[in-house]
Amino acid sequence: MFRFFVTESSLAKLRSSNRVVILFGGFSGCWNFGDVAQLLGGLRWHSSQRMADTVCPIALFTSVQDLNRMVKVFGVREWIFCKYYEDESTTPAKLSIADCTLYRVEDVLRSRQAIFHVYGGGFLNRFWGAWQLRIIEDAVRQFAPSIYVVSGQQIDPEFSLAVAEHIKAYKPLIFGCRDQESVAALAAHDIKAHYSGDDSCEVVAEWADAVGQGRRRWWRQERSFGLHLNLSWYTHQDDPDNSAPSVKAEVLRDLQDVFAALQDRFGAEACPLVVCAYPDSRLELLDSLSSVELTFFTMYFPKFVALDLIGLVAHNRWSLLGPMLDRVKVFIASSYHTALFFKMLGVPTLLYALNRYYQQKAKSLCQEPMSVREFLAQDIIEQKRRQNRYLRELAESRSAWLRHLDQVVAKARY
Repeated sequence: MFRFFVTESSLAKLRSSNRVVILFGGFSGCWNFGDVAQLLGGLRWHSSQRMADTVCPIALFTSVQDLNRMVKVFGVREWIFCKYYEDESTTPAKLSIADCTLYRVEDVLRSRQAIFHVYGGGFLNRFWGAWQLRIIEDAVRQFAPSIYVVSGQQIDPEFSLAVAEHIKAYKPLIFGCRDQESVAALAAHDIKAHYSGDDSCEVVAEWADAVGQGRRRWWRQERSFGLHLNLSWYTHQDDPDNSAPSVKAEVLRDLQDVFAALQDRFGAEACPLVVCAYPDSRLELLDSLSSVELTFFTMYFPKFVALDLIGLVAHNRWSLLGPMLDRVKVFIASSYHTALFFKMLGVPTLLYALNRYYQQKAKSLCQEPMSVREFLAQDIIEQKRRQNRYLRELAESRSAWLRHLDQVVAKARY
């Protein structure tokens, strides 16, 4: 069972609060660009609704330094930390981790008017969906929220039965999916879900606008491309029981053709923009810099410029990306959110999808199945038209969803 803890100052704050919002989603304390954007989107929506005295995201606790970093980036001082216990009877009333003491919080939250909001992400999948559902269900049982809502979820069809059973048992007031395939997967189990789009959309659009304001044409004479290359096991494996960190040989062979196609298009002298989205020290994660080393990318492009998106978020330095955009004619992405971001920047973008999990992400971005070579052969003007049409439709769907969510929550509160 998962148990939930807070710092002493957060415990005091919650005891003095009548209305509390608890947020749970993809951000667990690991700095994934998309997870950060989704949590910021959830925080901003609840802040605009003024429904609570206190807003608490759920995460994993590692150190006071990491807590301070989360407070700075998200602007939220109160956090709930979860920890798994095999034996419920051994759960302590307080917990010491590193240089901090944490206190159990369930009893305090049960006596408050709590809203529990599971915000968007792709975590309800065959790989780690079972653990995520356990956290969600333990939180609902222990906090007994008066309102439970879900938004922005990508549902793996192979995990959809477990999600449907959860919905029937725990009865969220409304369930939003970020793609139509997820809506259909739940409908197959007699669950009515709604298309909500992704919870990061408004935040990512603001970041794209901020980048655009810093654009200068000091690299306009050069033509190149942008690349986010995440080769972590879950980007190319389909079997949840085979999560070895090594990259499959066929993936490495395919990437040689990808790099050759990019070299044919932009030349061996091109200086690509390599985007990092996951500054994480875990060995099983292979984000752009690790992937560049692993794939012999520099045998094709020995010179590149690297940019860390989480650093831009943390320091609000979007103007650093602005001058680089005019050289980036196309972008190859390995994540839903880097793809969405560069689409919003107006760059023709392909989500490089190597398994069914990522093919579902690509489909949700209105991307047809195609190779990198086929993508590079397409007309750029037509690509931009299609992207702009998709983004307009996404913005309209998001507005409709947020109005609906507001109505559902307001009706439940009064």
